[in-house]
Order: sequence, then structure tokens, then C-alpha cells
Amino acid sequence: MRIGFVTQEYPPFVQGGAGTYAERIVENLARRGHEVVVFAPRRPSPMSRHEKDGITVVPIVIPGTPLSMAVFWSKLGRAVLREEREGGFDVVHVNSVTHWPRGRERIANAPQVMTVHHLSQDEAVLGPRSRGLLGRGENNPLVRRFESQCVRSSDLVIAVSEDTRRKLEARYRLGPRAVTIYEGTDGPPGGDPERPGWRERLDIGGRPVLLFIGRLNDPRKGLDILLRALPMCPQRPVLIAAGRGDAGPALRLARDLGIADSVRTVGFVGQEQLWELYAECDLHVVPSRLEGFGLTVLDAAAAGRRVVATSVGAIPEICGPGATLVEPGDPGGLAEGILRALSSPGPSEEAMRAHASRFSWSRATAETERAYRDAMDAFSGRDAHVRT
Repeated sequence: MRIGFVTQEYPPFVQGGAGTYAERIVENLARRGHEVVVFAPRRPSPMSRHEKDGITVVPIVIPGTPLSMAVFWSKLGRAVLREEREGGFDVVHVNSVTHWPRGRERIANAPQVMTVHHLSQDEAVLGPRSRGLLGRGENNPLVRRFESQCVRSSDLVIAVSEDTRRKLEARYRLGPRAVTIYEGTDGPPGGDPERPGWRERLDIGGRPVLLFIGRLNDPRKGLDILLRALPMCPQRPVLIAAGRGDAGPALRLARDLGIADSVRTVGFVGQEQLWELYAECDLHVVPSRLEGFGLTVLDAAAAGRRVVATSVGAIPEICGPGATLVEPGDPGGLAEGILRALSSPGPSEEAMRAHASRFSWSRATAETERAYRDAMDAFSGRDAHVRT
């Protein structure tokens, strides 16, 4: 198949789970022999259209302003049309709300599949906290306006969890047009990484280690809730926070709470270093107010590490053995969950890895291929109906 793939995030610019999803699905589709053309925004740079290993990346230049995604949407149609003239697409896959139909039925003359990580209505749980993120990706207010158009113009909609599929059904009544395809994890390369000495490097000593992974200044990820829970943990754990974003607010809150000596921020780290951090930690803590899927929950299980997480999004569906679930937005409840997890032995690492092995990117890609074929059948049936 020749597949058009439209996404707001794609390497080397990946900020969150939607970008990881795009990267893994696209590379696995190419391995399976498909030709994939990726349309992704890029800041002004000398980067141009390029091809490698069955993947063509068409960069769409955008400014670094709050209206950047509106510019992306305005340019996207022309870019897709140019590539369509080169040979057409068998299917176009839209990763989240990444195009503006502007009254058109679809972005190309081809079946359209859309992946929904979470619905725009889910952002309501953030209240005024979301305002500081306006203009960025899926938090852009225009996204909320165009979600309905994108969903309704798609022949098939992929939900990354049953939670998201149920919300899609309640809002849009899609019936069999919506299917659930879970995301995946491939686990640490070559088994467990050797412990690289993060404890020594960060001067942690023998204290328990909690690992947080996510954008540090994103209110959806709930780092502030975890920081408020730390003073209530009698084991005096040390928190390692890894991720992009401004660490200043988190560090100031840690100082105000009197726990500055218990917090280490390490910024963005690559996947290899993330596996090292999983190997070093005692618990991976996911205090999110909002999650579409929660990829790090599966990665932690693949590394044989237990998870304390809020019961949001897909997390209750994918967390597996050894996970402790708590209500979102409650530092006291989170502290109790951390205390229980650190005080009990839990399942074996083998059991957690076995659970994670049920979710793989190769499986997700195979199921996505089937979704493409279902969309192609629906598109053909619609065309035949129009002709008659």
C-alpha cells in the first residue's frame, strides 16, 4: 500500500505519546513493505523532502508562533495534493486532529483513517490550567472546534483504548466505524540494561527511587501532585523527573514544600537512558490528570518495574499485575499508594514482563493494516453507492 500519514509530531521532534505512536507505526509499516509518506510540521530549516527505508517525509514549514498549527493546516492540503499527483494513496492515516477539513469530505481522494488518543472534551478536567498551553498541538483551541469534522470525515476511527472508544461512541455514535487498537512496547533492547550508576551520579544513596517521565510543565502529567505527595511518604523516596519542559516551577514547588533534597530533574533523555532509569527505580509513578494511553506504564512493566498510577484513560486497561491505582488529583491518595507499593513485595519481574509482552508495536501495526483494509472496503462501498 501507499499510505499517507499526517501527524503533528514526528522524529526528530517528538514531545509525547502521539509522536511515539507515529514513529513506531510508520517504521513498522515500512518494515512490512508499505510505502509511507509522512506529512509533519517543521520549524524553518534547510530540511527538505527526503526518503529512507520506504519512508518519505514531507516537511511543512510553520512559524514558531501560537498560530503555527493553523499555518500547518492551511498548507497541508496543497502538500497532500502534490504527493497524490505522484501516484495517489491507498489510504490516508490522520494521527489525532491534525488537519482542518474546511468543508471537504476528506483530505485526499482516498479512504481516511483517524487515530484518536483522547477526546478534546477530556481537557475540561484541567480547567484554567490548560490556558498556558494554548497554541501547542492538541491543546490548541482550534483542535476542539475541528475534532468533530475530522472524526465525521473519516471512514474508520482508531481509538487507542476502550475508554476512548466508549467516549467516541457517546459523543459521535460511530458504531462499527470505531475500533480499539492498543499501542505497544518493544521492551529494553537485549533484556535488562546494566545499572549505569544513576544513583551515584545523582547522589541518591540507598533511598527508594521514584521515576516520573513526562513533560515537566504540562498540567496533564500531574508532576505537581506527585511533589505534594512526597512529604507524606515516610520512606523518604527520591524522585527522578525526566522529560522536556521548564523544570523551574517544579523545583520552586519542591523548595516551598521542603523536599528540594528529594528531587532530581534530568531533562529529556533518549530511549536507551530511559531503560537505564527504569532499571534503577523502585517504582514508576504516573500521577496524570489526563492520559490518552500512558505508554510509560507498559514500558515500566516491560522493564519489570511496578507502577503507581492514576486511574485515567487507558491505564486501568493496560497496567497489569503489580500496579497500584489511585484517584487523580489527590496527593494524599497518591502518597498512600506509594507507601503500599514500597511496603509490599508485589509480583515477580517475569510476571510483569509477560504482561507487557501482550502489547507490541508489531501487533498494533498488523491490526492497523486490517483497519486500513476495512476503511478501503467502506470507501469503495460508499463510492459504488454514489455512482448508482
